Parts: sequence; structure tokens; C-alpha cells
Amino acid sequence: MIKKTTRLRFRRRLRTTQKSVAEAQTQAAQQLDKHVVRRWQKFIDVRRFVLAWLILIGLLMLGVFAQTKSLANFYKQQTSIEGGTYTEGLVGKIANLNPIFATTSPERSIATLVFEPLLRYDEQTNVVNALAENWKVNSDQTVYTINLRPNLFWHDGLPITSQDVVFTVEAIQHPDTQSPLNQSWRGIEVRAVDALTVTFTLPNAFTPFIHSLTHLGLLPSHVLNEIEPRELRTHPFNLQPRVGSGPFVFSSVSLEDELGQVRLTRHESYYLGRPKLEEVIIQTYADYEQLVAAFNDGDVAGAANLGLDDVSRLTGQDRFKLATPPLFNNVMLFYNNSRGEFKRRDFRKALTQLTDTKAIFEKLGGAYSLSNAPVLPGQLGYSPELTQVGFNPKSAAKLLEGLGWRLETDGIRRNKSGQQLELTLVTQNSDEYPLVAEEIQRQWREAGILLKLEFVSSANLQQDWILPHSYELLLFGIDQGVDSDVFVYWHSSEARVGGFNLSEYKNALVDAALEAGRTRRNLSLRRAKYESFVKQWRADVPAMAIYRPVFQYAQLSVVDGFMAQRLANPVDRFFDIHHWTVLKADLPKPL
Repeated sequence: MIKKTTRLRFRRRLRTTQKSVAEAQTQAAQQLDKHVVRRWQKFIDVRRFVLAWLILIGLLMLGVFAQTKSLANFYKQQTSIEGGTYTEGLVGKIANLNPIFATTSPERSIATLVFEPLLRYDEQTNVVNALAENWKVNSDQTVYTINLRPNLFWHDGLPITSQDVVFTVEAIQHPDTQSPLNQSWRGIEVRAVDALTVTFTLPNAFTPFIHSLTHLGLLPSHVLNEIEPRELRTHPFNLQPRVGSGPFVFSSVSLEDELGQVRLTRHESYYLGRPKLEEVIIQTYADYEQLVAAFNDGDVAGAANLGLDDVSRLTGQDRFKLATPPLFNNVMLFYNNSRGEFKRRDFRKALTQLTDTKAIFEKLGGAYSLSNAPVLPGQLGYSPELTQVGFNPKSAAKLLEGLGWRLETDGIRRNKSGQQLELTLVTQNSDEYPLVAEEIQRQWREAGILLKLEFVSSANLQQDWILPHSYELLLFGIDQGVDSDVFVYWHSSEARVGGFNLSEYKNALVDAALEAGRTRRNLSLRRAKYESFVKQWRADVPAMAIYRPVFQYAQLSVVDGFMAQRLANPVDRFFDIHHWTVLKADLPKPL
């Protein structure tokens, strides 16, 4: 039983606790009213003021974000980076990638990428060292000594030596090999002095010889030296050249009717430095219509050897760039000096005076520069005062009248027998040749001459017309090269079936000047000899120079690196391909 005093103490504590709870509730209510209810009322009263501040803070944040983004772009730049694949489209077939056999544009392009020469041309067509470290020539211009760079390696890791140079030249020279380069290397003795030194001994002085080493892609003797010369042309190596020395290594080939694709990967130990491109693909097409379509569709990043009509069909001017470095080529109208009226100098002169080359230039849209001599500007012998006879229709008419070709009332020239003055011009059916031929036809028709045009394929032109010299008039471009030596095009020894003297021009004074020009080391003497040649050529009018073509090269805008300002040969566009890129990235600008 609980005592009375205990119950009283319990009740007193309970009343005290209840009083504390009541006081706490009262204080809580007062604090809620003071700190929440009353302040919420004040917040409602200043809500517009607070909202304005919130908007201002938001605007400041947006400004900071925009400025940060702007400054980020300012301090960054889009820079070319390593990696990626460059795909180039070319027209032509692929049958042999060996550099001593390659002839078509795709074949020679691939061979240039896989096989390195001793010397090369730079972007200004100056001869510079490639595999060669240096070179020298003796005083009588008959012995050339080449020293190879040390630490050169084939794609399989074995060293490149002078023996590889000897093997390559001797393979070209062997008659059973049947290399198209054979004639250029006849009579030249090649000898390995030591592992890195080789000499070329010429039967006679030949000043332009050094240019012959700019496109001599070396072959690996350790791979091919046991192959019989007669078997070399058909050896599997020619379509799968897995061992070369160039900036890119053969990877694979896929062909259908000699058209297809060749894939190359970069040579990690290339002597000029690891190429930036990871891979190069050469894609071939049957014609330029297919090539242009592929470029427009983005299937290829580059399109080479384009004609004027091809360029006009490229779409999206902002997606590609077009380079047009001039070539050391001369497009000429060759008169066959061995046929009919073309044996007569005044007849050839009259035809030249009837041709307005400026009108042809305008017909070509001003894309090419006019030519007016058998040598090009910058070459020895060229002078503005030593150019071919110019456009002079009145003088031409007198010459034709004097030769018995009178202009009749129907506007046609005839001789005393009533025979019409009718000629036939043959040229290839591609590029700008038809356009030029048709303009010449129009101009001559106004003078009373009927000109029949024969347009044929490039292959048929070579086989059926050029090799047998079975034409009266031939419109054709010749590759003159960087040096002034034009011996093969105008010396009488080449005025034969299969020869390169396409006019069959024969003149003893010209022969002597050309022979001396290619054997003299003294620059002034060489210039004098070529000036003598040009003067006699001008007087005899064996042909008519018309224009100098350019290499039209389209590349997508992402491609960087092509720098050539002029080209000795179209394959020289790759002289700096180890610097080319196809990828870009935003990187910080250098401080």
C-alpha cells in the first residue's frame, strides 16, 4: 500500500511537468509566428524585388557561360592530326605495280608510293636527295657517283644497299625483262663501289642524266635476284609488292577486269619520318564520269588528272579545293613532214599562221597557258623573241595561193586539178583535245580548208596512229621534262616508225644543236645550243605549239598537305605525302 506522502509527491511532479509542456507549446507557437508566419508575410510583400534579383543572377550566369564558350573557341584552333585514310580515285587499269614495268596512271602512282627513288623533285621541281645522301659528277660528265643515306631499310627491315641499285638497273637493261625503260638505260654501266656507294658510267657525256634518277624506284634484290629475267614481268611480286622502300607498304589488292582497289599502310620506319596518314587507298575507275560521280558522292577524297569538263561537273564548291600546278608538257599540232603537202615548209607555215591560239585559249576558259615554242618558259633556249610564227591569215592566204591552193567561190580551196584542200587530224577522244581540234577545224574552214577529225581512245591512238606514224596531223601532248633536252622529239634519228619525233622532222643543223645541248656542262654554252635549235625550228615550222596543260587535282577540304607549285610529272604530287592529313581536332592554340 502506497504511502500518502508518496502520492502527494507524484501529483506535484505531474503538475510541474504539465505546466512545463504548456509553457513549451506557448513558446513554440510564439516562435513560429515570429520567425515563419510574420516573415512569410514580409516575403510576399517583397516578392517582386526578390524575383528581379533572381532574374539578374540568371542573366549574369548566362553571360558568364557565353563568354567562357567564346573564349574557349578563341584559345582553340582546328588542327590537322595524325591517322585516318586517304582514298584517291584514278582512271586506268592495274596490271603491274613493279616500277620498272608500271605504265598507267594508277600503276605509276602506286609504284611511287611503295618504291623510293634515289632522287626526287621538290615543290618547285628542283632535284633533291631521296635515298641518296649526295651525288657528284666527274669533269667530262660521264661518271655519276651516288652515295646512299646510312640506315635505310626495306619494308621487311633489311638494309638498302648499293647492290639494290645495281640489280634494278641491270633488270631494266636485260632484254628478256622487256622493261619499257630499257631504251633510256642502254649503254650505261652501273657498279657498286661499296655498300653505300654506286657509280653510273655513261658512254658519252649526257648532262640531263641526273633527272633519270628521279623516278627510278629501287627493287629489293634480296627478294627478286633469283628470278629469271624472262619471268620477272609475270612474277606475282608485280601485283603484290610487299617489300618496297617508300612511305607506304603494300597491303592488299582487289581487281576485277584490271579495275579495283589497292590498299597501302604507312611505313613506320620511313627515312623522312613516320607518315601522318595511317592508310592510302588507290581506287580505279573505267572513265572520268565514274570518277567524278565517286568524288561527288564522297567515295574518294581525291580525284586526279581531271579535264576541264570533269572539273565543271564537280559539285559542292565549299566541300573541296582544286589545285592546278602546271606540268612540263607541251600540247602541239604535229605536221607529218614526210607526207604530201606537209613536205613543203610554206604549207606548214600557212597552217600555223591560220591558227589563232588566243581563240583556243578562250575556248579553254583560260585554264591553260599558251605555248609558242618547242621549249617552255624557264627552260634553256626559250626567249619571247624566239617564238613560232604568229597568227596572220593574210600572209597565210598568200602562201596558199602561191602553192596553188586557190579559194573558190564556194569558200573551198582547190588546186588546178580541182582537188579540194582536205586534211585529216587525229587526236584522243578525252580531256580537252576534242574542244581544241574542233576550234582548229572552225578556223581553217573559214580559210577554205576542210579538216576531218578522228577522235580515238588513248590506247588506240598510241597503237594505231602514233607508233606507226600513220597520220597527217596529230594533236598530242608530249612530256618534255624539267630539263631543256628535247632530243627525242626533234632529232632525225627518232624520225621513224616507233620513234618519238612525231613530225618526222629532219635537219642537220638541229641535230648538231641538240647533240651539243645534251653533252655540254657549261650553262651558257648549253643555252646557246638550244637557242640555235629554236631558231631553226621556228624557220622550218615542223609543228605548232598550242598550250601547256596543268594537273587538275581535286581534294576534299579535310585533306591537308599538298604543296606542289608545279610538277615535272603527275606522280610527283606525292613527293611530300608523308606530311598529308585527313583528320582534324580542336586543340589549344600555342601560347
